[in-house]
Amino acid sequence: MQQQQQPAAKELHSNQLAMQVVRRLSKRLQKRQQAESGATAADLIQMVRREAVACAGRDPVDAVSQNACRRVLKILREEAVHSLGASAQLLSSLQNNLFSERPIDYSQVKADSLRDAVSAAIKELLLELETSLDDLRSHGAAHIGENEVVLTLGYSHSVARVLQTAAATRKFQVIVCDSGPNFSGSRMLQLLKTVPQIDASLITDAHAFAVMSRVHRCLLSAQTVFADGGLRAECGTHGLLLAAKRHSVPVLVCTPAHKLAPAYHSVERANVYLNPACLLEENLSFAEVHCPKYDLVPPGLVTLFVTNLGGLAPAHLHRCLAEQYHQDDYSIDAGEADGDAKLELCFLMSFTCRLCLLRQPLAPPAAASMHRLLLSSLSGQPRRLLSGTPSSSEPGSGGGGVDAKPNVKVVPRIKTDIKYDGSVKSMHFITPLRAMREYVLEFSDLDKLTKYSSRSPYSHNVRIELYNRADIEALAYAKHGGKDSLDRLRERLSRQQLEERTNLFNIKKALKKLHGQSTMEQERMEEYNARLDRPSESLVQSKAGRIVLTAVAINAANAGIKAVAWWFTGSHSMLGETVHSLADTLNQIILAFGLHQSLQRPDETHPYGYAPLRNVSSLISGVGIFFCGAVVAWYEGMRGLSGAADGPHNLYWAMVIMGGSLLSEGATLIMALRHAQQEAARMNISLRQFVVAGYDPSTNVVLMEDLAAVAGVTVATVGMGLSAWTGHAYPDAAGAVVIGCLLAGVAGFIVRTNAQALIGKSVPAQQRDAMLRVMERHKVVRGVYDCKATVLGTSVRLKAEVDIDGAVLTMRYLETQQPGKLLQEIKAIETEQQALKFLMKHGENITNILGAEINEIEASIKKEFPEVKHIDLEIN
Repeated sequence: MQQQQQPAAKELHSNQLAMQVVRRLSKRLQKRQQAESGATAADLIQMVRREAVACAGRDPVDAVSQNACRRVLKILREEAVHSLGASAQLLSSLQNNLFSERPIDYSQVKADSLRDAVSAAIKELLLELETSLDDLRSHGAAHIGENEVVLTLGYSHSVARVLQTAAATRKFQVIVCDSGPNFSGSRMLQLLKTVPQIDASLITDAHAFAVMSRVHRCLLSAQTVFADGGLRAECGTHGLLLAAKRHSVPVLVCTPAHKLAPAYHSVERANVYLNPACLLEENLSFAEVHCPKYDLVPPGLVTLFVTNLGGLAPAHLHRCLAEQYHQDDYSIDAGEADGDAKLELCFLMSFTCRLCLLRQPLAPPAAASMHRLLLSSLSGQPRRLLSGTPSSSEPGSGGGGVDAKPNVKVVPRIKTDIKYDGSVKSMHFITPLRAMREYVLEFSDLDKLTKYSSRSPYSHNVRIELYNRADIEALAYAKHGGKDSLDRLRERLSRQQLEERTNLFNIKKALKKLHGQSTMEQERMEEYNARLDRPSESLVQSKAGRIVLTAVAINAANAGIKAVAWWFTGSHSMLGETVHSLADTLNQIILAFGLHQSLQRPDETHPYGYAPLRNVSSLISGVGIFFCGAVVAWYEGMRGLSGAADGPHNLYWAMVIMGGSLLSEGATLIMALRHAQQEAARMNISLRQFVVAGYDPSTNVVLMEDLAAVAGVTVATVGMGLSAWTGHAYPDAAGAVVIGCLLAGVAGFIVRTNAQALIGKSVPAQQRDAMLRVMERHKVVRGVYDCKATVLGTSVRLKAEVDIDGAVLTMRYLETQQPGKLLQEIKAIETEQQALKFLMKHGENITNILGAEINEIEASIKKEFPEVKHIDLEIN
């Protein structure tokens, strides 16, 4: 009898599947604890392991369900060990804690005693799984920059969420590769087309090799991430990663932490094989066709794993696995399944093997491996199905089969309580200004306290003074009469500040009604603020300022002379040049004001300074050039072409004035050009890169305006000459239109470059790579990730995550110590407290060495790249 077709099940995302498994286990644990009063922790662990085996039987390639079971097992084991440790003091010393292999008897712990703790831990696990995709997309979006080209493969819900989050704040291009047998790239393309900030396109996976040279990064997903950095991912991933490695393109794999499996990559690991008919239109009886659903990607091809826990280097996966799973649960044996689960496992495995054998002339190695596992489970010789560390070969097998096992042992994380005596104290420091502000103290109150010094975050050669926060608190409590009195004083001062701000607002509001007094008070206030906010460098002392002021004077003189010439000649081109010079004068006055304001020192309100004001004033200048220059020139030119105005006359003096204007505009052009060449040479970039990137917007505006002015004078002279020679006004009017087009082009260039600088433009790729090489020169640096260098006004801000080599750092510290003295200290250790003091003493000194190494890295960057003013290095 023919069975009715079942409706398609709703697609579950990985976090939803994991939550479903955890909820099912939580219900089963509660029922078991209620039904059996004598149940122990060992019984609960055995029940969860059987559920994990059943999950492996339902879908051998599904690591999410098994990992969810492993997380629950970790909770049960930790709570049981914590219960045993609190009552029986199972582990006694620090040495035993690190190296003891004593087995734990979970049957000593009653299940009822773990009910509340396990329930609370499972709720935390469910909350983590529920928010995993939100955390993943926030971490992943930080790795996508403005105007970058991102390459992805097929459809992935997590990758799509990351791209949508990144598109909320920046624009970039996405290339989606489509590959069989899934062909899910079109689905990804349709989703990305709904986001206007993403320029998405679809290609086949074969074309990925051609476009890889212009790709900034690859953003992919994985069905499973193995412990050694290998992947089980969509077909086509392996070839894509090989192309990325050839072109040195970083590869980021977006995967939630519940997809990290404690298994090792193997070419014979379980896979899903599909009907080749989805790829071939005909049945080829003479060909052996394998159609796997996933690629088994070897380790070494992924740059960074982006998870909901943050970025993980491939070398750090083992650490994350040790924190999530217990070592005893890395491997799940099929022999532990109960009767129903074992029958279900055998049926599903035999069906999978039969499917592979029927649909393909030759069974793939994975099908043969699954068939061997099926026979072993039926004969009562259980083997590991999805082992975290593949089990060792049987005697006589040669050790080369699917069950070959590397001799690897993971030391579990120790959860114990270390008791410290009173001599171990932590110290927290605070700066003098913050101490006076938060604890309402005077500077004279701090004289009696002990001062400490530390490295300055602002200068490599200067040290800053600090105070112990505990000393500050004791002093404040003694001065103000206790903590409660200090809190009341803080509240009173806060209310007074609020009242002062309110009164100041009311005074300003009232003064607006009194125009005369308002103007006088405003002038006094501006004069007072000007004295407070005096710039560190005056406008005249700045080289860019001198260029701008010179351009203002010359353009103002040219505007006046050209206006007189236009009045006597009536030339349309002369009027266009008059408007051009007048617009340049007004815009450069705005530019000078913005440059003057940008020279102010950084303060608490603007800690990175006022340098972006240069870009703001340049942006306003670009808009002014367009509307006050280009539009007026176009209007006058169209007027002349339509015959509504008379032709030029008395052109002799106009030609003389044009010659003088050409000399004056050329002088300022040469000044701006020389300054731009000097700055470009100092930054080791070309003149074109300096102008296009907008490193000095004030100089760029003067340079482009003078370039347009020289070209405009030439066009106006040619137009007037042709009009005088032909006797028609059309060449002169056409010259005005051409001048308007020149001004529009200059305005568009200025607006575009300054807008990009204001939204945070990255430095050129070769300059960023040079900064990376400077950091990687230091032996203590093991790797540099997520390097971002953005232009901040006339300076550069550098941010990077640095992976520190702990062994080299320790060697740096040991070079400052005497080996004989260290040996004496070690021999003098007899108790645990002495060992703790020894470790804490040298651990604190190592952190000081780390700070010194970071300072040395920053100093080397600033030495080779003086434009880098702000460096943020995070320890990965």
